[in-house]
Amino acid sequence: MSQPENSIGRLPWTGERYVPEIKGTIALEHIHRYAMARELGVGKTVLDVACGEGYGTAYLAEVATRVFGVDVSTDTIEHASQKYKKDNLEFRVGSCAQIPLPNSSIDLVVSFETIEHHDQHDAMMAEIKRVLRADGMIIISSPEKYEYSILPDHKNPFHVKELHRHEFEKLMGTYFRHVAMYGQRAIYGSGILREDSSGPIVTYEGIHGSPHPAQGMRRPIYLIALGSDVPLPLSASSLFEEQISKSDAMLAAVAERDAQISTLARSLAERDRRIVNLKQLLSEKDVQLQIILNSRSWRVTRPLREMNRLIGSLIVNISPRVYKLLRAVYQRLPLGDEGKRLAYQVLGSLRSLSAGVPRHDIGKKPKAIAHRANGLQALKGLGSQAGEIERSGLFDEEWYLTQNPDVSLAGIEALDHYINCGASEGRSPNPLFNPSIYVASQKGNIDLRDALLHFCYSGLLVAPGAYRSSDVLISVQHQYQRNTEMQFLHDQRSSKAKFAVYLQCGSGSIHEQWLTGKHQTWDLIVNHYDKSYVGNIRCEVEFQQVGMQPGTKFTSFFALIGSYQRVIEKYDYLLLLDDDIYIEEDQITHLFETAERNSLALAQASLTPDSHCAHPICRNPGTKGLRFVNAAEIMMPIVSRKALEVGGHLFAQTISGWGLDVAMGKLLAGRFSGRAAIIDSVIARHTKTIDTQNGAFYRMLYRANIYPEIELAHMQKMYKAGREIYEIGKLPSSSEPKGVA
Repeated sequence: MSQPENSIGRLPWTGERYVPEIKGTIALEHIHRYAMARELGVGKTVLDVACGEGYGTAYLAEVATRVFGVDVSTDTIEHASQKYKKDNLEFRVGSCAQIPLPNSSIDLVVSFETIEHHDQHDAMMAEIKRVLRADGMIIISSPEKYEYSILPDHKNPFHVKELHRHEFEKLMGTYFRHVAMYGQRAIYGSGILREDSSGPIVTYEGIHGSPHPAQGMRRPIYLIALGSDVPLPLSASSLFEEQISKSDAMLAAVAERDAQISTLARSLAERDRRIVNLKQLLSEKDVQLQIILNSRSWRVTRPLREMNRLIGSLIVNISPRVYKLLRAVYQRLPLGDEGKRLAYQVLGSLRSLSAGVPRHDIGKKPKAIAHRANGLQALKGLGSQAGEIERSGLFDEEWYLTQNPDVSLAGIEALDHYINCGASEGRSPNPLFNPSIYVASQKGNIDLRDALLHFCYSGLLVAPGAYRSSDVLISVQHQYQRNTEMQFLHDQRSSKAKFAVYLQCGSGSIHEQWLTGKHQTWDLIVNHYDKSYVGNIRCEVEFQQVGMQPGTKFTSFFALIGSYQRVIEKYDYLLLLDDDIYIEEDQITHLFETAERNSLALAQASLTPDSHCAHPICRNPGTKGLRFVNAAEIMMPIVSRKALEVGGHLFAQTISGWGLDVAMGKLLAGRFSGRAAIIDSVIARHTKTIDTQNGAFYRMLYRANIYPEIELAHMQKMYKAGREIYEIGKLPSSSEPKGVA
């Protein structure tokens, strides 16, 4: 989007009010809306609420009998009055809650870019009703909160209160008997329109794979509503054509190309300069080396170098106490900086050797374990490794110590431990790097010890098992979410059920083994992730995934919270059920009633002993009571409405669902006094194995650069949560000391 220069006759561009000098997508959106309003305003008395600079008001005046532009800003109204002069056009200072016009004086109210800038929505609608004639009409726009803000993780500083679709529909329906909704989004595509202007409008999305059709606009960013107490005129759906060369994407691409050319030119000049500097630096290093070889420190540290020569033959397993003693001794030696650095590296290698040589290797000849010592060359590399890792920002000391209590107990510095032995043992240096996954992806070209530096030098933002930063992970997650979409199929609810089951259903689902459709006390909401059972399940509400990327239970449920909240807002409890869970219908009823009776925020059924699960505590111990726990397993959690109000946003922070259980439990513990429980009087069975390597679900995630282990670690880091589900009052096994490395 280009920004205009300030000059006489122009309002300054602040980002709050659109001005006609701005080009690109925002111009399309604004002008298209006014073009639609213009068709409705022919021969009428029109009010443009929050008219801003006045360009749209003047456009309406070309066809209307009389037009009033109202805005709260005195400067803006003065500007509009001077710039746009017509006999039938008048600008006045006023707000949307105090319109300076008499009762029943307006045929058409136009309100674009208004309602989201304040929170007096009811006062605004009441005032608009006051000035409208009995057969008057409003056309009003509102950004759809999920598409505009939540999905792209965007915050407009000028917006005070944005509305979800269902909230906007409810507001309009409260004040007008007749309402029609339109969706708006700037698109790049192709138009095929019937010449006689009859027939529905269908949009398609997705060049790769089969395009998915939908009635109306897919995923509109803005909603435009018509409202009146009399039947509405048929207002056509429309396209507003503009040259693609003027689009934001094209303008940005041209700017990026020019910037790249400039950057490459600077890089070439910088390369030539560095070559000269490196030649000079090499000469200086030769001089420095001679100074070191002739120095007193080099002579004094000769015994330490001899010690290093003999390291390969050491067979003693050095204890942490001896290691600390040696460290204290070298710190008191009269050595220069270079001498102390070398001594510290030797001690580090002693530590690495003692931790890295298995006991069955002790006593073997030095050659048998030489690959673990690596001699003086390995020692010389330790200092540079530490520096590179520190500069990369890929080592999280707090995380490392939290995940490795043995290191804290031993009093070893975190980075020292990681370089000397932690890396070789496959310990993660930060929550966004899983060394085992990363090394496996390199097809044997690197080992665990070198994994982090290999990723550091690669320059990649994301690789198998690795993300450069939290922002990169979040960006990958948002891209996945943007590629998924739920299509609403039907809502046939007639009961006043206060419980609902949300079933993610597709190929291989076992719901037919337990679902009879005779449930009376709860509603069934089905979301199909493929076409296997579409239209073939007796359910109250039905959705289908139609996006370019298959949605998971967690992305779809977050979409449900954001775009279809009206579907779930009535329920006190929801059960989020995987399609490979076997549970009797009457047991589901008992599950809901037990959760409600005990005021649980989170709950789940227990599992049969043969069920596949990540948390053994979820299996039934042979009792029928409640076990209060810190979290509920993601395969079938029951969540209360209050819990969703507090923790619903967590569903947007994990695509795989990993980490959602412990993070939700931790977040709710402070609000609901830890009211999470396994209900042992209900027993379900998880029928399928959890294959994180070759399972279809996990392979789908890996193709999209989603790694569940890292999503879990990221959630642990963000919410200071543990990894396991455990009974309240009992220590989780992960918090027990692992033994000093």
